[in-house]
Order: sequence, then C-alpha cells, then structure tokens
Amino acid sequence: GMVANNAVFIQAHGGTILELWGAGDSTEPTQKVTFKTNGNVGIGTAAPTHKLQIQEATHGANVGMRFYAENDAGTARDSHIIFDPDAIFFGLSKDGTTIDLGINTNGNVGIGTAAPTQKLDVAGNITANLMYDRNNTGYYVDPASTSRLNAVSPNAITMYGNLNLNGSRITGGQALDGQVCQIAIYASVQGGGIKWNYAKWIDGSGWQRFGTVGGAVIDNQKIYNIAIICK
Repeated sequence: GMVANNAVFIQAHGGTILELWGAGDSTEPTQKVTFKTNGNVGIGTAAPTHKLQIQEATHGANVGMRFYAENDAGTARDSHIIFDPDAIFFGLSKDGTTIDLGINTNGNVGIGTAAPTQKLDVAGNITANLMYDRNNTGYYVDPASTSRLNAVSPNAITMYGNLNLNGSRITGGQALDGQVCQIAIYASVQGGGIKWNYAKWIDGSGWQRFGTVGGAVIDNQKIYNIAIICK
C-alpha cells in the first residue's frame, strides 16, 4: 500500500509468518518487523532469537522502548527503557535521554548516574529507615574525606563499642530543647589500672580544646569513651 509517499510491503515465506517492509520515496524497502513461526518477534531484525528482539542498525545509537499513557486527569505521561551499547548500560529514563536508574555489565547499579562505579552508586541524597552493613562487621567513613561527619537526632543517639578520638577538638552546644549539655570523657588504659574522667560544660558559644584529662595528656593512641549529658 501507499501512505503519504511511503511504501509498505507485507509478505510471508519460509519460517516467517509475517514480514513488514517499508521504504521512502527514493529508498529501497527494508524489513522493519518480523514474526517467526516459532513465536519470536523481531523489530529491526529479520532473525529474532528471542520472543521479542529490538535491534538498532545505526552504529553508536541507543536502542529503547517508550511507554506512553494518560493519567486519571488526562495528562500524558511517558517512560523509557534504554540500552546504551557504548557504556554497556541498561536503564530506565523518564525523558528518553537522562538515565534515572540502571545497571551495567559489572553489576553496578546507578541511581541518577549512568556510570556507577560501586555496587550501588547514588547521585543525590539517600533516605532510609535503617541501614545495615552486609555482614554486620562495621560501618566506615572515608578517612580521606575533608568533610565532617554530623549526627543529628531529636532523640538520644546510642553508640556501642569504643570511640577512637584521634582529633584534638571536641565541640558541644545547646540541646534541641535549649538545655545546656555536658561532654564527659572517660578513659582507661588496658592493663595499666589507670582510670580517670573529666567533664566540661559547653555553652554553645565556641569549642573547647581538650589537651589533658584529669591531669593526663590525651593520647590519640588510647581508646576513649564519650558521653553527652544534658541538664
């Protein structure tokens, strides 16, 4: 048939139930869609090896699928599944260009990035009710980081185990309800029988450098316990 100067050809032969061919005004017809007798369907290929095989003939071009529907208010919405042969990346996209969620051949999953370098690589903030490490052996913060680790909670923060204080500055301030807080440091030297403690009220106007505790110089090689108490 002829539609708007484009030719459409339909034929069947051999192991093919149906073939759809198409061509423009001055181009030779090419096979567009193929239905095989074994139930495989090919788009862009005449020899599909799976139930649905979509193939892109242009070198370097991505191949994908678009889903289009209207919501209850009648507003059109669409989403895309895209495969990038250069990055070897398979992902989901809301606009057909930017990858929002995907996985590469290394098994790395990216959220907001098409180049994940870790098993889970998130380009943005993460919110979770609870996080565990895989084998419950510990949690780590990059020691090369130049930023600070801040813990903010409207309730008590509980720490189990030892806290290594390798820095020389400890800060404190007002509690969320306006109470003045006390920082208390307790230390013990294993096998040495030395036990001492020190407490300092922090009014929030600045930080207090702890050089000595109970007359002993703070040693960054020792293990210290820290507690924060509010009046």
